[in-house]
Amino acid sequence: MDNQKFSYPKFKANLFYGNRADGSGGAMHLDDSLADLENNIFAYNRAKKQGGGFGGTHGWYHALNNTVAYNEAGQDGGGMHLVNIKNPFLRPPKLRNNLFAFNKPDQVLIEENYIDAAYNTMHPGGFKGGYYNNATAPMFLDDSRMLEFTAARQDAAAYTTELSIAEPLKPDSLLGRIARVGDFWTMIRGNTAGTVRVWGLLPATAGTAIEIVQTFHLSSDSRAINGGVYPDFAPTDIDGEPRYPPTVDIGADEYHKVSPLKR
Repeated sequence: MDNQKFSYPKFKANLFYGNRADGSGGAMHLDDSLADLENNIFAYNRAKKQGGGFGGTHGWYHALNNTVAYNEAGQDGGGMHLVNIKNPFLRPPKLRNNLFAFNKPDQVLIEENYIDAAYNTMHPGGFKGGYYNNATAPMFLDDSRMLEFTAARQDAAAYTTELSIAEPLKPDSLLGRIARVGDFWTMIRGNTAGTVRVWGLLPATAGTAIEIVQTFHLSSDSRAINGGVYPDFAPTDIDGEPRYPPTVDIGADEYHKVSPLKR
């Protein structure tokens, strides 16, 4: 995704998984943009140059409560790369309550360092500049799964592929989950006790196991819980669940002890 020339896009509660870019910005490149990024997850994206998760040139955007994890850049800015210049007529760019974790080769690179960055988690490595940023491990809920399948039947008309799974499943327990088979990324349309139906036509050479990737919900002992700042926070999380100021969580997910998982 590419946004240019003083656009004003708003991205809220989106999942950006498994995208690739030959240049910069694996999932998104914001050039001369005043974008608002709130409660999004950028995961497993890759850029050959800079900004594995997302990046921008002269970007005056506000990023609140995003989770940016396991992205990779060929040069630098594994999670985010930003080249910025001071403009007295535009709002300063702001990073608040964002969670950058396990990106390669680094978490965030900001050139010219004109940005208001505070109360973000950047692990490992931290962030040079800003204030009240930390480098502690975020600790996500381990809800990923690997399922072997014995057959794959394509339905070109419906643009789906049905996988036969040996392991018994609770019907529709995987509905809406992000998954991948090798380099093929997809979303689960639904499942029965013995089948999983995914969006897209799975290539025959993709593999024989489907990985249900993690949702990036916070674990009960996550250090991101109550690590955010008020008033710069998204009022609800990516699942539409409320946040409770003044102690809000860092990242797209707000931990709720008794709530069911919605992703």
